[in-house]
Amino acid sequence: MKTMLTALALLFLTTLHGDHLLFERTFRSAEDLRGIRKDPSVTLVREADGPSLRFSVSPDAADPRCTAKIPLRGEDLRGRRITCSAEVKMELGVPRKRWEGGWFAFWAAGKKGTKSAWERKVLGSGKSAWKSVSFSCDVPDTVTRGTLEIGIVGSSGTIHFRNLKIVAGPVLLPLEECANWGFSDSVAGDRKGGWHDQGSSQDGSSFPIRRKSFANVPFRVIDPKKNSGRAIVALRCPRLPDAPERVAVKLAHPVRGKYLYLLHTSAWADPKGTVSGFVELKGENGKKEIPVRYGKDLTDWWKGNPVENAAVGAVIVPKDGFGGAYVSRFAIPEEIGGGSENVFRKNPESKTLWLLIAATISEEKYSLPKPEKRTVTENDVWKALPQSVKPAAEAGSALDFAGLFPKHEIGEFGRVVAGKSGHFEFEKRPGIPIRFLAFNQNREFGKYFTGVTEIASRQDAEEYADQVVRGGYNLVRIWARHMRDLEWKKLNAFEYSPRVRDQFDYFLYCLRKRGIYVYLSLPVPHIGFDRCYPWGGAEKQDWDLYRHKRDYDAWCRNAELVLNHVNPYTKMRWIDDPQIAFIDCNNEQEFAFLRADNRYAALFRTFLKQKYGTPERLKQAWGKEAETISSFDDIRTFQPLAKDSPGQLGRDRAEFITQQERGLYERERAFLRKLGYAGPVTTFAMGKSMRHAEVRRDFDFVTMNGYHDHPSAGPLKRGSRIHQTSSIGSAANTVCGYLATRLSGKPFLVSEHGHCFWNKYRYEHGFVLGGYAALNGFDALTAFAMAPTRNFNRKIVDFEIRFDPIRRATERIIALLYRRGDVRTAPFGARIALDPKEVIRSNQLTESVSSAQLRLGLVGRCSVDLTGKPEQKDEILLSRLGASGMAVRRADASIQDTRNTQFDMDRTLNSLKKRGLLPAENRTDAARDFFVSATGELVLDAGKKRMTIDTERFQGLCAEAGSQATFRNFQVRSMNRRGCLALASIDGEKSIRDAKRLLLFVVTNALNSGMEFEDGEQRNCLNHGSTPILLETGTFSLAVRTEKAGKMTLYALGLDGRRLERIPVRKTADGIEFTLRTAEIRNGPSLYFELIEE
Repeated sequence: MKTMLTALALLFLTTLHGDHLLFERTFRSAEDLRGIRKDPSVTLVREADGPSLRFSVSPDAADPRCTAKIPLRGEDLRGRRITCSAEVKMELGVPRKRWEGGWFAFWAAGKKGTKSAWERKVLGSGKSAWKSVSFSCDVPDTVTRGTLEIGIVGSSGTIHFRNLKIVAGPVLLPLEECANWGFSDSVAGDRKGGWHDQGSSQDGSSFPIRRKSFANVPFRVIDPKKNSGRAIVALRCPRLPDAPERVAVKLAHPVRGKYLYLLHTSAWADPKGTVSGFVELKGENGKKEIPVRYGKDLTDWWKGNPVENAAVGAVIVPKDGFGGAYVSRFAIPEEIGGGSENVFRKNPESKTLWLLIAATISEEKYSLPKPEKRTVTENDVWKALPQSVKPAAEAGSALDFAGLFPKHEIGEFGRVVAGKSGHFEFEKRPGIPIRFLAFNQNREFGKYFTGVTEIASRQDAEEYADQVVRGGYNLVRIWARHMRDLEWKKLNAFEYSPRVRDQFDYFLYCLRKRGIYVYLSLPVPHIGFDRCYPWGGAEKQDWDLYRHKRDYDAWCRNAELVLNHVNPYTKMRWIDDPQIAFIDCNNEQEFAFLRADNRYAALFRTFLKQKYGTPERLKQAWGKEAETISSFDDIRTFQPLAKDSPGQLGRDRAEFITQQERGLYERERAFLRKLGYAGPVTTFAMGKSMRHAEVRRDFDFVTMNGYHDHPSAGPLKRGSRIHQTSSIGSAANTVCGYLATRLSGKPFLVSEHGHCFWNKYRYEHGFVLGGYAALNGFDALTAFAMAPTRNFNRKIVDFEIRFDPIRRATERIIALLYRRGDVRTAPFGARIALDPKEVIRSNQLTESVSSAQLRLGLVGRCSVDLTGKPEQKDEILLSRLGASGMAVRRADASIQDTRNTQFDMDRTLNSLKKRGLLPAENRTDAARDFFVSATGELVLDAGKKRMTIDTERFQGLCAEAGSQATFRNFQVRSMNRRGCLALASIDGEKSIRDAKRLLLFVVTNALNSGMEFEDGEQRNCLNHGSTPILLETGTFSLAVRTEKAGKMTLYALGLDGRRLERIPVRKTADGIEFTLRTAEIRNGPSLYFELIEE
């Protein structure tokens, strides 16, 4: 950002220096009660586990309240972050209100009319052993007094406190009065809104405003919704000539500190070394001017690269790109004294835009993270995985899932159809839904990314098909264009290599013999008709299905060549074979109009002529947007739809694009029907906006792609970035993105999914996708890409599941949770009614259904409704409330989280409880991002990055290191690494308790040897490394309740399911217990363990 020349006048006279301990009590003696105002029933006790302060309320108390208050001086609190911490244990009954129970609350206030502060930690109810709890509160600098209150409110029982502390942190400068700019920006170049005024696709709306520290430094970021949209300070620069030249931040009381920390960023770079601005420190004894140099103290927000005195404090993910905000530290000379005003002024010589987001004064010299390259090498924690020549799943091993699912001959029940139930069914078995588990078969049978071809002979095809069925799959997505890819340079648009075609024919024959269906994506030229194809190339050819009849005719010709071909091994044309379960006409064709430009102006003019007839009627409808138009020929520009698309012009763009996209599907589907294809047909798999719901209204079924933490560049690209975020921590945002596009009454197929390499939370994917897809009753899940393999001996590559042991493990978990149905489908559904006309009126065409409403899919079934059907007994019908932005990046689209919404989740859930559709004891608390499924089997706590699943045949935990969990038959007593620990019955229909054979998953993280990262958080990959693959090992203490305790043997398994080593177990009263030290297993670490009766 263009840095502004700023002077920060600080006067540092204070009564309190740095982080300061205001209060500390262990409650070992009566002396610890001094200064505390407590109820009479509050007592000091000494029990076997040590001394504490006990609070108790009897069940029949008229006023169920017992508390103690600690008064605090205002001068110790002003302008500071106050942190309260303690250890508590409790045994409390159900509180009157959900925020009551154990009480741990702080407030501070001043004179009437001044700001106050209030914060608490919800301790809840129930029984718990000693645990540490804490919270913090940012206090205005005008307060005169404060209080911490602990105890019980609105509940009965007892609670104990010990090791209570109150700490005053640094001074957080109040920028509210001088803030003049926001994070989000609707219209580019209008000198309004926020960030660097380049529109919504590159704004700062994704900035993490709720975070309390950045680069190890405490800051307070203003919520723009609480300050009239103003959250940051922007000063005048050539791009923002209307911004103020000078602003002042005034403090109600003087402060002192050794260091000033700025959270800031810039755009439109100055030359390196240029003094972009100044921080002027003014004190009672003088002043000091400190230059802020571009390339040293400040740098451009784009790409988020740190410099000498600007550590990356926050990663910002706009719709198009990747950026950062930085933390800089400046020493405050002691001799200048103190003061209470901060002045920012503009440097007219600088062209850069400097945005100040927050500022902190402290005595502490916080350690800013240094830019550090990190190389992954084998050590005591990261151990090399043993990789044999053909370690694919062995027949009969615990990793052979072929026997877990029922089998039938393809065609036995007729074709797959889109049934009246809204699910895939067989035409001869109406009303019985089918679930498909699938993967995308990659280009050249895998050679494209890694050079490793899985199928080079018929024997290879047989062995590979065995691995498909052993992986639990019953569907494979085949891309017909890959029949040309191997030799496309030698062929014209209507030729297919006989050799490659024969490979495909025989592979489909092998799949057919094993009862595996095919999901066919029809062919296009080798890089797609979409001239905006995200991986590049097509734009040079100007291929376009909408504008060029020649290209549409080519699509039809290629489709005919593929479908009319007779497979010599099945003796059937592809079009007649019920193995071809359904067809996708075009992959991700939405990108054409998501990135449209003036080439579509001619089509748009034709549409407008048909709609308005005369320029005069158009001008009347468009108003000032048509001031320069005298004829339709004057319309020579076309832009993609944006959130800020103005008035009727924006509505006409939306209507035009919708017409084009629906028209393409209708033409292609009609052509396939004319050819004789009778199965379900669809197209498009990326757009998640409400407008796209209208496009898909008449589709046979809906498909959708979605990834968590999609890399910024293609596979194996140096400098590709991810965000290292948790899927659970996002409250399953990718699943919410699927739900935004799922239409009630239609089968829903996830056409591509993945939790991308090298994200350290990949172990979550099985729980998040498998669990919630089962809960919502999805119809198919299709992983991207190449899940099975005949050879592990290659490094992990982005999107290639076959070489990533973590993704392979999560695919097996998905097979159990979703395809086998270990997680039950929710008993109720929520339909969110969508009125396309209302969406147009509200100008939210490019936005998604609100993520706040979509999170109903974490409790029950959820879908978007265009049918207008009345509410049924087992569902709730809701009007759409609010919207969420849709982030479109290079090759991915996702919905953005919405926190402020009109939707009241609590009210909706209470309504479901009253109707008996949701158990009264369901503990979902959307305000805390805590969700419990209606079945009680899934519990997601986003704040803790924790998810549990507890069913008869599958029980487990995804969590951070140090977590514990107890299930009906499985217990995680300790884990010193983050990961997924799960136990599953693989003994037919038997529960874990009764099964003779169990599979234990211990899934952590895996990286390639020698991987190089630009940063310690491993976001920016400089080198993808090589083999051997390194597995993060740890120590895990576990227990299993089983009827077979005396007969069970525990084995560590190889990646192929072969038994590597017998692990000792200890028999308990109702089962067995054991400790796994995965680094110490002979023949290398393992992700899988087998418990079997012998």
